[in-house]
Amino acid sequence: MDNHPTMTNPGITSGNGFMLYFRTENMDAIYKSALGEGWKIEEDIQLNPGPMKREFSLRDPDGYFLTTSEFHEFEK
Repeated sequence: MDNHPTMTNPGITSGNGFMLYFRTENMDAIYKSALGEGWKIEEDIQLNPGPMKREFSLRDPDGYFLTTSEFHEFEK
């Protein structure tokens, strides 16, 4: 559950158990925009050891957990 913070508390209503994952070529710009809007950053930009790509996570104003990652193709 440490990797999925929205699934740890059944008392949370908005976004409980729900994650959205985005891949983008503009991650740094999106991160700066989120900071400028005052959105709650849950995880600063870091290297995800699985795909070896940078990503960050935040909560949107409705409480949903969003992860944004550098664009990459998923390997099969």
